Amino acid sequence: MNANAFSARAAIALSDKRLRANFRRAMDGLMDKRAAQFPDKQAFENLRAKGAAIRANSLAKLPDLLERLEANLTANGIQVHWAETIAQGNQIISRILAEHNAKLVIKGKSMVSEEMHLNHHLEQDHIQAIESDLGE
Repeated sequence: MNANAFSARAAIALSDKRLRANFRRAMDGLMDKRAAQFPDKQAFENLRAKGAAIRANSLAKLPDLLERLEANLTANGIQVHWAETIAQGNQIISRILAEHNAKLVIKGKSMVSEEMHLNHHLEQDHIQAIESDLGE
């Protein structure tokens, strides 16, 4: 979808009173549930700040953390593959599946595989991908 089509569809959605009311009701419900779980606003803000600090620290140390993860996975018998691009990731997956003569895979649904367009890539390799939402 191009930017003009998106803008046109967004304008239509924004002018839809029923859609806006449904969205508002859903968001209010989520906010009410959060408020019920965290009645102390200051404690909640402190937790958010702590979470943001942990995330920032993790991102600052990401290369080291990834290498430690690889070492731990390898120590547990898991083979790790590194890819710098989507194309490299898809090529690695295709190679592994070809080595095993795979024609059907069951895979977890993930944002990474969505961003890689993995299902489409597998389709081009004549491999059927069945997605499982077991993780959810």
